Amino acid sequence: MCNATRRAVCLGDPRHATCTPTASGAAECAAQMEIMSMYPKRLALLALSTALALPGLAIAAPGNGNAFGRKPVTTTTTSTSSTTSTTRTTTTTTTTTSTSSSTTSSTTSSTTSTSTTSSTTSSTTSTSTTSSTTTIPTCLDGLGPLITLTGTWATSYDNRALLDLTRLDARQATFLPSPTDLYPLNLAGGSGTCVSGGVELGQYDRSLTWDQMHTMNNAGVRFENAGVTVENVRIDDVADGIRPVAGPFVIRGTWLSYVRDDCVENDHVQPGLIDDSLFDGCYVGISERP
Repeated sequence: MCNATRRAVCLGDPRHATCTPTASGAAECAAQMEIMSMYPKRLALLALSTALALPGLAIAAPGNGNAFGRKPVTTTTTSTSSTTSTTRTTTTTTTTTSTSSSTTSSTTSSTTSTSTTSSTTSSTTSTSTTSSTTTIPTCLDGLGPLITLTGTWATSYDNRALLDLTRLDARQATFLPSPTDLYPLNLAGGSGTCVSGGVELGQYDRSLTWDQMHTMNNAGVRFENAGVTVENVRIDDVADGIRPVAGPFVIRGTWLSYVRDDCVENDHVQPGLIDDSLFDGCYVGISERP
């Protein structure tokens, strides 16, 4: 085979009737060309015999470029291409950068993670309202005899024979002091009397002078016994509000108004306690002149 140009030579192909040998294969190529020109038929038979004897050889069809009928060999050339791909993905929370090389593979990953934590503080305020009822002690809680007065009284309740610790409940009674009823409540007798409640609405002419009212010498409540308690009484338009003749005494929770002379006339100078009372309009609040 002439391999001077490293090309296959095909028998009977006019394109390869001659060859241009290189210096290293000139002699070999010349000999082959001479044989082909002198013995074309023998050479063809020889090639056929060789092809039948060697399964790896085949007679080439004219024009396929294989001079001696060798089975075509497919050569696959693999070329390596270099591809550089850069992917940059950016989100609000994560950034990733990746670099790849065909020769040297280097991967750099940079990840930035942003985490947002929401903190909710719940504040609960509880308001507790405690309602308490304070019971004011009353002298009616005693154990003595109980006398209940009700209705409207245009005349005086005059009782000077009270037993000890008598309880006089006048919470449902209304008294009308007047020139004919100078002492709506006039009490005496045993000690420790309780007078609770009652409303006194004076019927005196409001245009009367101080001297005229003082001359009539009247009082809303008058008592001569010791240890009397007068509580929660409402008195309006009288000369004197409460007149203790004996003591000691307790006056509490009373409301006195438009009293022409003394709200409390203590001219007998008795010991006593005045507590939580409203004196709303008196000529003298407390009188203690014997």
